[in-house]
Amino acid sequence: MSPQKQWFMGQTITCTQLTCTLIIKCITINIYEAPIHLTFNALMKITKKNRKIFTEIYSNLKKNCYICKYLLKFDLMEKVDTLDKKILEIIMNNARIPSKDVAQVCGVSRAAVHQRIQRLIDDGVIIGSGYNVNPKLLGYSTCTFIGLTLERGSMYRTVVPELLKIKEVVECHFTTGHYTMMIKVYARDNEHLMSLVNDRIQHIEGVAATETLISLEQSISRTLPIYYE
Repeated sequence: MSPQKQWFMGQTITCTQLTCTLIIKCITINIYEAPIHLTFNALMKITKKNRKIFTEIYSNLKKNCYICKYLLKFDLMEKVDTLDKKILEIIMNNARIPSKDVAQVCGVSRAAVHQRIQRLIDDGVIIGSGYNVNPKLLGYSTCTFIGLTLERGSMYRTVVPELLKIKEVVECHFTTGHYTMMIKVYARDNEHLMSLVNDRIQHIEGVAATETLISLEQSISRTLPIYYE
């Protein structure tokens, strides 16, 4: 089928297959006339046999349409089921476990486990994997949480890129409460921490004040619990 252009909420979307056209029509028809979950159910039925096409068109929509950016909080893809949860529970506690062992525990084939994990990655449920390293053994003996107060809350967007340049900043959160932002920083020692705060963080445009909270001990570190319906 030759490419077609569909008009959606002020956005021109190029569709290369009929499925894409159906997706667009489904959204445009139902978004104002039916509950959101009904729209999504219809989308899933249409795209069940062609996830790749839906992923491409959905990616286009979410980047260009403010309505779709809002709808990101809802689950457009297939709901995470009991088997998905079992697999997640296992690999969250041991990311190195062989797929055959996961398959044995779950009572499915190894191919099924591979397919499930790949789908969870594609759907954004699994967002990364890697090894947890002990910072102290790398020379970072001081773990610190620093509350940042900005001149204006809207300056958060310009402050974050500057914080990214500081490799010792490993987490950054835009928060409610007393601080505008909360960051987690690892330093080699107190002198290194003072240098990071006084010479770098406090020099970022928009940062009006900082408060440093040194972690004396990390008592709990664990994965999220998974509940089964």
